[in-house]
Amino acid sequence: AAHQVVIDRDTWLQEAEKAEKSNSKITCQAIVRTTIGIGIDPQDYKNTWLNDAEHYQSRKSIETTRAIYAHLLVNFPGKRKIWEKAAQFERQYGDS
Repeated sequence: AAHQVVIDRDTWLQEAEKAEKSNSKITCQAIVRTTIGIGIDPQDYKNTWLNDAEHYQSRKSIETTRAIYAHLLVNFPGKRKIWEKAAQFERQYGDS
């Protein structure tokens, strides 16, 4: 156990982005869903994840961004701002 490697969430999200670039959409989604909360205080989830979505959208990582919005909507279904941002994203990138 002396050589345990801990992979942080940013590294995992980069791996999700790599999976997307390799056309592994389901792998990308699974990585995001499973790792996006690592090391984040639950009270910071919403703002951190919204920032993540903006970051990956700016990098044109459409499936990674879509997976982040999907996770946000599952965890914050009553937040109108998130629905609006997700809808705006889909209007711009839907069918991509």
